[in-house]
Amino acid sequence: MERVRVIQWATGVVGAWSLRMIIDRPELELVGVWVSSPEKDGKDAGELCGRPTTGVTATSDKDAILALDADVVVHCALAVGPHGHLPFDDDVIRLLRSGKNVISTVSYFSPLMEGPERMAELEEACRAGNATLYGGGLDPGFVCDRVVSLLTGSLADVKRIKMIESIDVSNHPGAELLSEVGFGKRPEEMRLDSPGVEYYGMRLLPGAVAKLADMFGIALDGIEPRGDIVLAKEDRHVRMGTLPKGTMIGALQEFNGIRDGEPFITHQWVHYVGRDRRLGLGAAACARRATVLRADRDRRNPLTDCGHDVDRPAGRDVVLAPDRRGRGQRHSRRARRGAGIAARADLRRLATVALAERRQRLGRLARLRRNFRDNDRCDATSVLPF
Repeated sequence: MERVRVIQWATGVVGAWSLRMIIDRPELELVGVWVSSPEKDGKDAGELCGRPTTGVTATSDKDAILALDADVVVHCALAVGPHGHLPFDDDVIRLLRSGKNVISTVSYFSPLMEGPERMAELEEACRAGNATLYGGGLDPGFVCDRVVSLLTGSLADVKRIKMIESIDVSNHPGAELLSEVGFGKRPEEMRLDSPGVEYYGMRLLPGAVAKLADMFGIALDGIEPRGDIVLAKEDRHVRMGTLPKGTMIGALQEFNGIRDGEPFITHQWVHYVGRDRRLGLGAAACARRATVLRADRDRRNPLTDCGHDVDRPAGRDVVLAPDRRGRGQRHSRRARRGAGIAARADLRRLATVALAERRQRLGRLARLRRNFRDNDRCDATSVLPF
C-alpha cells in the first residue's frame, strides 16, 4: 500500500496531538515538521510529541518545508500571537502553490467569511499547484456545523437551530488564546481592533454559522453578533495564571444567522473559569435532592420529556424524594394511598430517567447562568464584537 506523505505544520497543543496521530498511523508517512520556536528547531519529531525517535527533524525554515515532496500538510498554526496577527494566510497560499494539499485548523470553514479577495487568492493558489484546501477542526469545523447538519437529516421541518457550547477553561492550556479573547483583562483594555477580536469574533466563530447555512443551501441576510462578559469579584488562580479582581473571567459570544429578518441559526460559545460551590452539583447529587415539579394543566408532564407517556390528572404536585438507596421516587400526593407496589416502581423508574436527562441538558447551562448573575455582570456589546 502506498503511504500518504505528510508534513506537520506547527506543534502546539493541537499540532502535537496531530503529530502523534500521524506517527501512529501506518498508512501515513511523516516527511517533515515545521516549528515556530527556536527551542524546537532541530529536535526529532517524536521528542516533540512523546513518541519514539522518528528520524524526522523539525525545522523553522519555511523554504525547506516548501521544497519537500509531500502529499498533504496538516496546518495547525496559531492565527494570533503576542505581537499581533500571524501570516497564516500567506503560508497556506505558498503551500498550495507548491503543490501540497492543505488541511487547516485555523480557518477556511466558510468562503463567505473569507471575503471575495481572499477567496480569489486561495482559488488561484489551488489552481496553480493543482491542490486542495480543507478547513477542519473540532469546534468550529465539526460539532457546531457538521454534527448539527447530520442531526437535522431526521427532521421534516427545521424552524430554527440553536447550539450552545459551555466550558470551564480553568485548565485550558492556551494562555495566549484566552488572553487574546479578553480573559484577565479589564473592560477598558479590550479593543474592537485587537487581533484576537478581529480573528475570533469576525472570522473564525461566525464562520461556523456561515458554513452551516451553506450546508443547508440557504442565503442569510447577515450574521449579527452579541455578547456579555463577567468580571471577577476576587483574584482567580487558573492554569493560564492569575486573573485579578475586576478582570474578565467569563464571556458569552453569540452569533445569529438572520434569515427573513429573524434568527435562523444561533451559535453561542460560553467560556468561564471556576465554579461556584453552590453550583457544583453533579448528576448523581441532583438525583438525590428532593425536587417538586408541577404539571401544567395545558401542557405535558415535565417528567415525561424523555418520551414516556404517563396518564395522570393535570394540576397535581409531583414529588421527587430520595429513598435509602439514593434513587429518586415519584408519586402523586393525592393518589399516594391507592398506589400499588408495581405502580410506584414504574413511576420511580420514569422519574429517575427523566430527571437524569433533564439535568444533563440543563445543569451546566443553569450553573453558568447563575455564575453570570452572581458576579459583576457587564454588557460588553460595545466593548467586544460578539
